[in-house]
Amino acid sequence: MAPPLIQVMDTTLRDGEQTPGVAYAPSEKLELARLLLDSVRVDRIEIAQVFVSEGEVEAVKRISAWARKNGCAERSEILGLVDGRRSVDWIVAHGTSTSLNDSTETTAIKAAYGSAASTRAISSPKSMI
Repeated sequence: MAPPLIQVMDTTLRDGEQTPGVAYAPSEKLELARLLLDSVRVDRIEIAQVFVSEGEVEAVKRISAWARKNGCAERSEILGLVDGRRSVDWIVAHGTSTSLNDSTETTAIKAAYGSAASTRAISSPKSMI
């Protein structure tokens, strides 16, 4: 039996800004994303939460473009809210939605909930599409 797989998801780019006095510029967020994914090699990063600010939109656009170009889009996520389609629309307009992420998340939800998956309220923007 193989040991359980542990994956690391870093939330520095989102949670880090909740620290008093901390506010990253879009260029700083991009550099942190590069370091986390390329140098530290974390499995996933959470780059932002929807609707925060125009600076956040710019950071998401920069990080998403870099991640797609460098094969890291599937490892980059945006925190959405359970708010109908508002978060989904924001993420699709600015962010990291990819067919691989969609497929991976759907497979995981079905594996976890089995036949009840279609009746569960899931806190993921793609679950509302």
